[in-house]
Amino acid sequence: MDWKWNHISIEGNNNLVLQDANGQTTIVAITAFIEQFTRKQDEQIA
Repeated sequence: MDWKWNHISIEGNNNLVLQDANGQTTIVAITAFIEQFTRKQDEQIA
């Protein structure tokens, strides 16, 4: 993954606010964000 985030903060009910190097913001649930990095391990455990 080639992610370049300028700023990350937590807002509201467990939402991450990600600001990229161009100033664009994205709001994503913390669980959805973490799932992207743990999906392969979860599949192996199952």
